[in-house]
Amino acid sequence: PVADAFNAAFQFPNTFRRLFAEGAFNAAFVPLFAKEIEQHGNEGAKRFSEEVFGVLFSALLALTIAMELAMPLIVRYLVAPGFADIPGKFETTVTLATIMFPYLICMSLGAM
Repeated sequence: PVADAFNAAFQFPNTFRRLFAEGAFNAAFVPLFAKEIEQHGNEGAKRFSEEVFGVLFSALLALTIAMELAMPLIVRYLVAPGFADIPGKFETTVTLATIMFPYLICMSLGAM
C-alpha cells in the first residue's frame, strides 16, 4: 500500500522534472546560451544565464506553490483517482506528493 502511494506520488513531480530539467527547457536553453557566448562573450552569457535562472526560479516557485495547494485535488482527479476510496492510501499519497514536489525546483535549477 505504501509503495503504491509512493509510486503515484513520485510520478507527478517526475513528469514535470522531465520537462523542466531534462526536456524542452534544456533543449531551448543550450543553443541560446551558446549563441550568447558567441555574440557577447562570457560576460553576456553570464548575464543571460542569471536572467534565465531568475525567471525559471520564479516560475518553478509559483508552480510549486500552486501544486502544493492543489495537491489533494490533483491526486484525487489526475494522479491516483482510485485511491480516493481507500482510507489512508489517499492521504498518504497526498502527503508524499506534497513532500516530493519541491524537488522539481532543485532538479531543474541544478540541471541548468
